[in-house]
Amino acid sequence: MHPNATHGLSKSDTYRVWSGMLARCADQSNSTYGGKGVGVCARWRTFENFLSDMGERPLGPTRFTIDRLDNALGYSPENCRWATYGQQQRNYSKTILLTHIGKTMCLSDWAKETGLGAGTLQDRYKRGWPAAAILSPEKRKHYANRK
Repeated sequence: MHPNATHGLSKSDTYRVWSGMLARCADQSNSTYGGKGVGVCARWRTFENFLSDMGERPLGPTRFTIDRLDNALGYSPENCRWATYGQQQRNYSKTILLTHIGKTMCLSDWAKETGLGAGTLQDRYKRGWPAAAILSPEKRKHYANRK
């Protein structure tokens, strides 16, 4: 290895994820990350530490991204995981979670389970319908404008 070389991974997917994370958190004009105060822990300002904690970005047919478990916190070893796009979308701060009979899922997962359209479920949720009515295949006009 060249004396000035470090990890030799600057062209890897993992390095691109790491550098993208740093860039969006440093960008104060980025209203979702840097402008919102989302930061990166001091340990992860060095790629080798990030790599040691997270490991290589998983390979396979599914693309993995870095996901914060708690969106109110920044990027750190205890708050991050490699997640599929679907997992990350379910962890999005605006995702609607619905609990029915002791089971909690996002509306898109309920749509798959019930066979109802996700848009139908979202509309019913926004109208203030109770969970059982939201997930019912029956149309319930009497809930139409309830909030």
